[in-house]
Amino acid sequence: MQEIIMKECWIMVMMILLLKESWCCDGCLENERLALLQIKSHFNSSSSFMSAWGITADCCSWVRVGCNSTTGHVVKLSLDDQLNSLSLWGNNIAGCIKNEEFNHLISLKELYLSFNAIEGFISSNDLEYNQLEGPFNFKELGKSKLVTLDLSGNNITKFVDSREIRASNNISELYLDDMNITKGSKLLESLGAFSHLKNLSLVSCKFEGAILHQGLPYLEDLEDLNLNFSIINDNFLQKIGAMSSLKKLSLRGCSGLNDTKFLNQGKININLSLFEIYFILEILAKTFANEFTGVCKLKQLQELDISYNDISSSLPSCLANMTSLQSLDLSSNNFVGNISLSPLRDLTNLEYLDLSNNLFQIPISLSPFFNHSKLKHFESWGNNEIYGEKTEQNLTPIFQLETLYIDGYACIEAFPKFLYYQHNLRVASLQSLKLRGRFPYWLLQNNTKLEAFYLNNNSLSGPLQLPFHFHLNLSVLDISDNLFHGIIPLDIGTHFPRLKLVDLSKNDFNGSIPSSFRNMSLLQILDLSNNHISGSLPSDFSCSNMIGVHLSRNQLQGSLEDAFFDCLPLVVLDLSHNNMTGSIPLKFKLLVNFKKFT
Repeated sequence: MQEIIMKECWIMVMMILLLKESWCCDGCLENERLALLQIKSHFNSSSSFMSAWGITADCCSWVRVGCNSTTGHVVKLSLDDQLNSLSLWGNNIAGCIKNEEFNHLISLKELYLSFNAIEGFISSNDLEYNQLEGPFNFKELGKSKLVTLDLSGNNITKFVDSREIRASNNISELYLDDMNITKGSKLLESLGAFSHLKNLSLVSCKFEGAILHQGLPYLEDLEDLNLNFSIINDNFLQKIGAMSSLKKLSLRGCSGLNDTKFLNQGKININLSLFEIYFILEILAKTFANEFTGVCKLKQLQELDISYNDISSSLPSCLANMTSLQSLDLSSNNFVGNISLSPLRDLTNLEYLDLSNNLFQIPISLSPFFNHSKLKHFESWGNNEIYGEKTEQNLTPIFQLETLYIDGYACIEAFPKFLYYQHNLRVASLQSLKLRGRFPYWLLQNNTKLEAFYLNNNSLSGPLQLPFHFHLNLSVLDISDNLFHGIIPLDIGTHFPRLKLVDLSKNDFNGSIPSSFRNMSLLQILDLSNNHISGSLPSDFSCSNMIGVHLSRNQLQGSLEDAFFDCLPLVVLDLSHNNMTGSIPLKFKLLVNFKKFT
């Protein structure tokens, strides 16, 4: 699809020239000529009438361009069969465009007119936040090729259509975000006007009463429903099962899914015994499980996001029936239970699983997912309890992870065995697990695509042993807050030449700063603070991309005169609590972005 990128200097000219009428705005003749040439650059001029534009200086003689004979201003431009995408976003064009003129743009598929204070009806596809009110009539859309319609932030009560219009409109993507849909509204009930609708967005909407489900069963082809951050009614989860074609359902941060909301309203006596509170929570868990049965009926659902809802419950057993699920985000709730006994074991098509910030018990071995051959992303951080099994199974997982985040409350003695079988990792984060042992250089050797490695806040010790081969993809290495000791390997910069962030702080490293750091030409953040590093700063240390250098609380000596060069981007240089001498060189005082020197 050809796109026209509207630059600030000519976006109004584009609006002026677009249709076959004299519009109400003016422009400079030279600016208009340049604007036409810039428009030409975004089309395939070799196969269009625009190929002759620019041969002569007089743009009024160009094909499909018309000028006012008195003023010389361009007043007509015919792009009817060429224009696919047009953006006039945020230009205050109210009154400049006649609604019916958009019907001439028979190839237009994308049109962005948001933030223009337009009132009333315009047959465009992006009318968000334009003070539209009342019924929305499709009559003026005619037989357009528009496939995306954005009416967000308006007060539309219903869609008015006819059988003829319903058969001819091609809209498959509809945005109705940031709308207050009241009890008298027929908006959702009239969604049947969109016979080809596949994607429906109702983000940050407020639904009054039991109206949310009205109209939704008519959408037989709907595949993607986004209700993120909306206020929905309590029984919605039960009713949604009728939308059997859904493949993606997003309920992130919705008000109304939290079964324990009355706990926050002070309706439970705080003097109840633990047994009584446990009994109440059990009832709430069963209530959520009953409501969730509607979701479990969505057999074709591939993506489900119910994160950030503060749901307090165990996982409903019917979740095991949703075997088509490929992506599941349960993060930032209060789900409880041991994952080893959960219905997640049966979801073997999962590729993405986020359990972060709940109250789950999760074995560090990830043994419940050993049969999940498609699993590529596993994430658990926050309040979950990570535990080590007394006897770790000698089974080999059949998954190959690409991203792994296991951060949380734990006291794990050793690295889990499944890591020895991983070869496709791009991100590995094993933070705050109190892991013991040596630096896992083998993980770097086995995963040559690894880009980020986080081992901070553990109890690892010994020297920093590098992999046998150079690692050309690693950009982040954070092993801070451990017990590593010895010298920093002299060839660290040669082994990891593409590092952007290096954090070795809060360890027991000694010796000098390796000169091979100069090989890290992309390095932006270097943190060696809180160690026992001594000697002087390397004289050939370039910081051409450096933003922050943290070397505080070491035993460094000497002056800054010959240290660091080409440091224009530098923002922070922290050398506090060392044995440095001399004054601050002028080169640091001249740095434009420099904010902190200590």
